[in-house]
Amino acid sequence: MTNTVSTHKTGGRRVGYIVAIIFNIIALYVFNNLMNWGVPFLTSRYSGVLWAIDLSLGASIIANVLFLVFDYPWMRHLGQLILIPLSTLALFMIWAIFPFTFSAESWAFWVKVSLIIIMVFSAIGFIVEFFKLILGKE
Repeated sequence: MTNTVSTHKTGGRRVGYIVAIIFNIIALYVFNNLMNWGVPFLTSRYSGVLWAIDLSLGASIIANVLFLVFDYPWMRHLGQLILIPLSTLALFMIWAIFPFTFSAESWAFWVKVSLIIIMVFSAIGFIVEFFKLILGKE
């Protein structure tokens, strides 16, 4: 009975990895075509953040492919310790360059606040993953 549960969890994670790979490939396509599609609230500064977005999404695709092959808890935690700073870098670049223009200034304020909150939660997630790796927790 224990093996069935373990196999079921592993199978569910594998499906999750595949879904994440597909989602990230789609996101990579979308983010790289937003300027071509004339999204009205993006400015020309968007090209200054696209490299960080591409780096984060590309690393996530590679990590999830590796997780499909090597589905070990320590590898997932180590992967997150690499992915979280990359996604935080992308968020920071978006915050710093802020490639958006909104009709209401309050929108800009709330988007910037939201980016900061997400970066704080990312830092917390990094700490959690670090301790899970060190303590060997699933």
